[in-house]
Amino acid sequence: MQEKTAEVIVALETCRALLHTAETGATPNRFGLVTPAWAPLNASRNWYPRAYPRFMEILRQLGASGLMALPTEADVFGPAQEDVERYLQSATLDGPERVRLFRLAWDTCLSSFAGRQSLYEYFFFGDPVRMAGALVAGYDREPLKERIRERFLREE
Repeated sequence: MQEKTAEVIVALETCRALLHTAETGATPNRFGLVTPAWAPLNASRNWYPRAYPRFMEILRQLGASGLMALPTEADVFGPAQEDVERYLQSATLDGPERVRLFRLAWDTCLSSFAGRQSLYEYFFFGDPVRMAGALVAGYDREPLKERIRERFLREE
């Protein structure tokens, strides 16, 4: 559980770092409007569509069997209320709170909404294969190549 939580934290901090870099690297464009640095935004838009499904996988793994056969609202507040309170409680949540938490996770990673959302996140910025090609084609690799030439390919 800690490893998966750490993976989500790393993703969050990666997004924050990319955003910070884009903001602090902002420069005026040809119209005088300050625009964020493109490279970190482009990296983010290429990374996120592939990361999002992993987040859903982590939710499914952490939720495990708790995501199956969830009680409905009618169960939580109806005739099965006592059973929900007694059998679905955890160390930190009462039964109805735990059901709400699992319902949220289910809506996020397993419902028909979740399927549409995953598709949306994958294609939101455009075709990921074309975006990757554009990233490579537009990336200035010359400074990196020059460092390698200077350090490793030139005789001293």
